[in-house]
Amino acid sequence: MKLTTTIVLVFLAVVVGVIVYVNPFRKAPEPETSPPWFYNISSDEIQRIEVRSTEGTVSFVKKDVARWYFEDPENIPVDPDRWGGIPILLSGPQSQRLLYESVDDLEQFGLAQPPTVIAVTLDNGQVLEVRLGDETPDGTAHYAQMGGFPQLFLIDSTWSRVLSRLAKEPPLPKWYIIKNPEPGTIYETVNQLHAATIGTEECMEKVAEAINWEERKKAKKSAIWIKPTSRESPKYGTSTI
Repeated sequence: MKLTTTIVLVFLAVVVGVIVYVNPFRKAPEPETSPPWFYNISSDEIQRIEVRSTEGTVSFVKKDVARWYFEDPENIPVDPDRWGGIPILLSGPQSQRLLYESVDDLEQFGLAQPPTVIAVTLDNGQVLEVRLGDETPDGTAHYAQMGGFPQLFLIDSTWSRVLSRLAKEPPLPKWYIIKNPEPGTIYETVNQLHAATIGTEECMEKVAEAINWEERKKAKKSAIWIKPTSRESPKYGTSTI
């Protein structure tokens, strides 16, 4: 084989190798996109939270920079163990996905009369309304909309359940005792707390009214309360605080 032919063949082999390696005709992979945010705000902006559901309605206000209290019963602080990261959760979830840009029939998604509505008031007075509809058939998400916007999102069910639970089981502090709750109210359902004897009512009132820790400590020493022995059992057991 002539030297010239050899050089040409080697050159062609190199060119073919480069083309195969570079492959200018290969389709570039599409960049992965993250699911859109349902909404996104700073938790520091939140001043008031109201949760309305089929289980009841409960509202909270922020006071003293970062302390949260019930609006009713007034000035009762939330249980820090239960409250935890609630404001952070309400700063906005990342949706599983945007399902539709708009929908005509809200009924099929449980959003014509949503079972849970969360109103979040910001420090500028703006109110965000989160509307949570039915669960998806697989139970992993809820259909959700923002009030005033047509888009339909899928939101993780865990997020929805944690926030809906605030109305079903209000995060009352452990020292708080409800005296003679109205029959059928969320407070009766959640706590089932009643006076053991008439003699303890004064102590119970002091506990309920004690806002600062010093008053609370004094009141807790002699207060007696009753609680269910279990969620299912109607029987009660006594305990001192």
